Amino acid sequence: MQELPFLGTLCAPQTQRPRADRNCLWLLTTSERWKRDFLDRDEMLRDLIAKYRAAMAEHVAEPVWKEQLDRLLGASAEFRALWERHEVAPMSPHVKRYLHPVVGLIRLEHRNMWLAPQAPAQRVVAYVPADEDSEERLERLAEAAAE
Repeated sequence: MQELPFLGTLCAPQTQRPRADRNCLWLLTTSERWKRDFLDRDEMLRDLIAKYRAAMAEHVAEPVWKEQLDRLLGASAEFRALWERHEVAPMSPHVKRYLHPVVGLIRLEHRNMWLAPQAPAQRVVAYVPADEDSEERLERLAEAAAE
């Protein structure tokens, strides 16, 4: 799993966390702040686990993927219960809602861009403001971070 530097700015600095803890699945299952601030957290976690299961099929022989899965299974009873549902979902654009403690509600559209036509392919994930209010709030957040 890749580090998400954008989310560090939006959600709280992640650089103090061990590298293995800097991914959405880990944070959604272990971080009290992420559990509180992501408004659709339960739905998002269920969907993300289903997408992780789909991606796991292409990476089942890779030790780092197996280690991450074992770590998640050991750390969270909620993750274990959702993993046992055996749900699978494709990667698709969707909107995430985040309640930032300073600027308020931010709606972000999650988009994927695949860098190769077939597996194993790398992808770029972009979070784009889903509306003008979210864009303005992100601009305010960026200005505050630059000060």
